[in-house]
Amino acid sequence: MILLRKAACDRWQPGFRDLSARAFQRWRRFATREILVVERSPEFRARLAEIDGVPMERASTQDRRDAAGTCDAEFIAYVDSLGRNPDPRLATPEGAWRAFVAALRAGDRAEALSLMTGYARDRHREEFQRQTPQML
Repeated sequence: MILLRKAACDRWQPGFRDLSARAFQRWRRFATREILVVERSPEFRARLAEIDGVPMERASTQDRRDAAGTCDAEFIAYVDSLGRNPDPRLATPEGAWRAFVAALRAGDRAEALSLMTGYARDRHREEFQRQTPQML
């Protein structure tokens, strides 16, 4: 999924390839074997061909808006985090929960959001941004 999202971002979001190069290089070094398995799979190659097969001039305004919304600094930071040694706080569900609660108590929105999965992060981001640190 990350590799396909990157391919789409590289294609649809001007400048994304350059902005994300360092993070993706780090991740690739960290998970080379796993990435190669995915990249060599017929399913991945077929989906990548679909992305590459859509001419830029056929991109709708909505396609471009979608790319701008998902091909952002947060995605790059997420991939960058994948290229680092795992956070020992997240080794167990209990540790992850303690880290999340600690971030909330400290009023650290960015840390709390970084400890959420992509779906939860997208769902709660606006709510977290509206709240004061004391409300978190």
